[in-house]
Amino acid sequence: MWINKPPYFIDYAKRFTDLPFLITIDQKNGQFRSGRFLRSSDLSEDHKLGEWKPVVWDQTTNHWETPNGTQGHRWDESSKWNLELTKKDGTVIDPQLSFINQSDTVIEVEFPYFAKAEGDVIKRGGVPVKEIQLKDGEQKYITTIYDLMMAHIGVPRGLSGDYPENYEDPQTIYPPCVAGKYNNSTKTACDSSSKRIRRQCRKNKR
Repeated sequence: MWINKPPYFIDYAKRFTDLPFLITIDQKNGQFRSGRFLRSSDLSEDHKLGEWKPVVWDQTTNHWETPNGTQGHRWDESSKWNLELTKKDGTVIDPQLSFINQSDTVIEVEFPYFAKAEGDVIKRGGVPVKEIQLKDGEQKYITTIYDLMMAHIGVPRGLSGDYPENYEDPQTIYPPCVAGKYNNSTKTACDSSSKRIRRQCRKNKR
C-alpha cells in the first residue's frame, strides 16, 4: 500500500473498479467471513430492481447510496446505465474507499489460504467495519471490497491479524521474501518489479 497515494489512482479506483462497493460480513460459530454485496433491496424499497443494485458509502452524506451504472440500471428503464457517480436525482456521490479512519469497530475476518498442499489453512486479517440495520431489522457488519482486499493480501495498516512484521518475515504468507519459494525469485527482484510497475503507471498517466 502506498503511503503517498496519487490522486489519479484513488479517483480511478472509485470510478472504474468495484473496490468501494460494500460487502456484508457473515458470522458463524463466533468467526467472521466475507459475505456478499450489500444491495439496495437489503436497505429499502426505493429502487426498482434493487436486488441487482449494489451500494457504496458516500463520504459526503455519511450514508449508503446507490450509484448509477450497476446491473439493475441496465434493465430498470431509467436510462442511467453509465459510470457517472451520481444518484438518481443527479447528486454527486463520493464513494468511501476504506473505513479505516471511520469504522465502528475492527474485526478479524477469516480467509482461506490455498497455497498449502494439504489441510485447511485459514489466515485472519483485521478489517474495519460499520454496523448498519437492514430493512428487516437485522444488524449487519459491512465493509468495502478495498478493505477486504487489503486484509486478504496481507497489508497490515496497523490492524490485528496474520500480517508480516516486515518484508523479511518468513513466518507469514505475503512478504517478498516468501515469494521465492513459489516462483524462484528473490526479495530484491520482487521489490524492483513492483517499483517499475508503479513508476510506469505514473508515467503513463502523465
